[in-house]
Amino acid sequence: MSHNPALDGIRALAIVLVLLFHARAPAFSGGFLGVDVFFVLSGYLITEILLSELRATGRIRLCPFFLRRFARLTPALLLMLGVYLVLAPHFWPSHGAHGLNAGLAALYVADYAVAYWGVPDLLSHTWSLAVEHHFYLLWPFVILWGSRRWDARSLVIALFTLFIIATFWRWTSLIRGDSWEQVYYRFDTRVSGLALGGSVAAVLRVPHWDVRIDKALPWGAWSVVVALICLQFRWHDFWMLTWGVLFAEVAAAIVILMAVRSRGVLHQAMALRPVVWIGQLSYGVYLWHYPIFRYLRETVPWDQVLWIGTPIAFACALLSFHTVERWARVWGA
Repeated sequence: MSHNPALDGIRALAIVLVLLFHARAPAFSGGFLGVDVFFVLSGYLITEILLSELRATGRIRLCPFFLRRFARLTPALLLMLGVYLVLAPHFWPSHGAHGLNAGLAALYVADYAVAYWGVPDLLSHTWSLAVEHHFYLLWPFVILWGSRRWDARSLVIALFTLFIIATFWRWTSLIRGDSWEQVYYRFDTRVSGLALGGSVAAVLRVPHWDVRIDKALPWGAWSVVVALICLQFRWHDFWMLTWGVLFAEVAAAIVILMAVRSRGVLHQAMALRPVVWIGQLSYGVYLWHYPIFRYLRETVPWDQVLWIGTPIAFACALLSFHTVERWARVWGA
């Protein structure tokens, strides 16, 4: 698939929200919804890659796909975890089990480990990488099976139905008494955004639906306004895991459609070179920022956490991007 710089702009928006949330900026208590933006975008990109390969070759080569995903995520993660293992005993001498924390993150099981046992604490942000990893393992089989059974329109309906089912499963889990943390972190309760992103990729391949999409986008833009209002809600808010996440996912899907289908003001803003640059570094920034912010939060107010921690996180991300991530991209090509 061709590179669309506006999609990097969406990554930039998502990582800025996450940084503000983890710095505990007062006006962004719901900034954790930035992770949901990442999920929807990831679902879109992975589905687009898989559908493009199916259209070009009639099949999905699973081993090369898994190798590319491994090369995209794991080397940068292992670099961060290696530095963490060296420095963590000095910065958090009273916090034990650093090896266990790093191991859970490296094995991509942090989603369920954080949900049920609260570990890895200082690396709890790696739960979202675990969710993505589980998605990568399952989604090629879903797309391959669905594409062989249904035409393009039926595939859209099937993927959107999966999104609805996943959403109601999250709601049901919360209503039936699962703890807020369990529902927030688990793969099975967070797969909805990934499925919605897949639906967006599928709907763009349906012939003659272009006009309908273009007409619907101005109305759908209102969901972006609602999602911005959701940023004022707080962690542990019951409403956030029901309607809040839903609005964030729908808003992300609308923004992706606007980035792909439109060349308007939003697309131009998302495609600005500084914004694209932030988006390209977003994965590394996400990896490095959390332990840095966690340490700073113990000693300085939120604004200093942001202004001190963000440049450090970007410096680490730049180093990772131009070393292990570059090598991994060549190796996994």
